[in-house]
Amino acid sequence: MTTTPVRLTLCREPLIRAAGSAYLTVRGLTIENGCDAGVVITSGQHCRVEDCLVRNMGRSGISLSGSHMAAVRCEVTEVGSSGISIHGGDRKTLTRGECSIENCHIHHVGRLNWEGGRSAILDGCGNRLANNLFHHGPTGAVAYGGNEHVLELNEAHDTCIHYADVGVFYTGRDWASRGNIVRWNYIHDVAVKGGSGAQAIYLDDCDSGETVVGNIVYRCGNRGVLLGGGRDNTIRGNIFIDQPIGIHVDARGPHGIVFDRPDSWNLLAKCEELGYQSPLWKERYPRLARTMEENPLQPMGNSMHENLMIGCKKPFDLMKEVDPKWLDRANNAEWQLTEFPELFEGGPPARLNLSKLPAVWRKVAGFEPIPIEKIGPGPDR
Repeated sequence: MTTTPVRLTLCREPLIRAAGSAYLTVRGLTIENGCDAGVVITSGQHCRVEDCLVRNMGRSGISLSGSHMAAVRCEVTEVGSSGISIHGGDRKTLTRGECSIENCHIHHVGRLNWEGGRSAILDGCGNRLANNLFHHGPTGAVAYGGNEHVLELNEAHDTCIHYADVGVFYTGRDWASRGNIVRWNYIHDVAVKGGSGAQAIYLDDCDSGETVVGNIVYRCGNRGVLLGGGRDNTIRGNIFIDQPIGIHVDARGPHGIVFDRPDSWNLLAKCEELGYQSPLWKERYPRLARTMEENPLQPMGNSMHENLMIGCKKPFDLMKEVDPKWLDRANNAEWQLTEFPELFEGGPPARLNLSKLPAVWRKVAGFEPIPIEKIGPGPDR
């Protein structure tokens, strides 16, 4: 008879914890079987967690805050809450944190805290999430907030398992979250949900100023991009394949935004707290500075160019309250799945052969090539 060992831990603290450290590196360790987090480093500078395996933790895997903090080539799995979270930089001064989560494999997270069980969480200003693989989590893979982040070259699949009204990449309810770039990610194989469903990229509750470019979305939930009433977002050069909806746009602002009470929907108060009319912010984000002068409750200033819709039942889903004149749409292409059988192999369900996509996007003038070969973790990164 085969027996399985049972391990009991009484440690109620993070297994590795540091505060105010500089140039600390945690490398090549297996960190496992704790009631709390695996690694927590707060207010650090130039600290790294690399080539570590973190598993079977009661709370999060790795949590880092400070400047120039990094989690690199780590695997995090079977944790109670989130996989890896990073907070770096200062939004008010737009000081970059230069923190990163790179080349990590994060999966089977959120065993106890479903709502917080994301693979990666990014906050602050000027941080990077790149070349990671995320899968098997109860809610979305990535939650981010703040400014000037780059989320690129990641692969995510089999997420949003227990939730609807959720996004694989999620951010929301902030006019001032300018300068973030979500690009060149491959997001695929997420089940269609009831209600508000699952979305590949969810710009929730009037979130504004995002750039979503060059992402490949295949059989990912209900929508490729859900633009929930936000402003000044750029959605360009993405490929949506076999989706119920490619890009959804609504105008929820008049039903949600408030200016006269302390509420998470008081988007103006959030901007004022960050000093959005200061010389620094006005120079960096001139459109944000003019928001209150330009029909602030409506989704103005959104641009959607060179997006490819292959086999999307509804390529663009504009709610009835959205005036098409508010949107800058041009040079988007729509095709049936049957026009490109070479894209699919094996199955069911069929796998998408990414190497065949360049032949498709060459059909659209102005489409910027996607560096497919660089997506996901790799030994040379």
